[in-house]
Amino acid sequence: MKSEFYVDESEALRAVANESTFNAIHLSSSLKVDFFIAERAPFARHQLKRGQEVQIAGAPLNFYSPEDLVVRKLMWFKLGGETSERQWRDVLGIIKMNPDLDRRLLREAAREAEVDDVLNRALEPYRGT
Repeated sequence: MKSEFYVDESEALRAVANESTFNAIHLSSSLKVDFFIAERAPFARHQLKRGQEVQIAGAPLNFYSPEDLVVRKLMWFKLGGETSERQWRDVLGIIKMNPDLDRRLLREAAREAEVDDVLNRALEPYRGT
C-alpha cells in the first residue's frame, strides 16, 4: 500500500506527537485524505465514542458522526475568526443534507466545544423543522 500513497512520515509522526493532522495522497488519483489525531480532551474522546469505525486495508479508521463533523467544522470556523466560507458552507451543507441530525446531541456537543453560538446561527434557517 505504501507505493499507492504519498505520506510524509515526519509530518505523520509530528501529528501524532502534537495531536494534530497530516495527510496522505493517493498517487494515481491525487485524492488527498486528511488524518486527524485524536486529542486527549474530553470532547474529542466523546467524539471517538460516537464515531463509526471502518476497516480500510486492515486498519481501523474512525469517522465522525454527522453531528460531530458539524461541531468540528464550527470549531475550525471559530478558530479562523469566523471568516472561512468553506467551513461555513460545509456546516450548512451537512445540516441541509442530514435532516435527521440528532439536534439534542448536536447542541450538547456544540456547548461542550463552546461553539453553541455559531451553531445557533447555522440552525436559524431550520427553526421549527
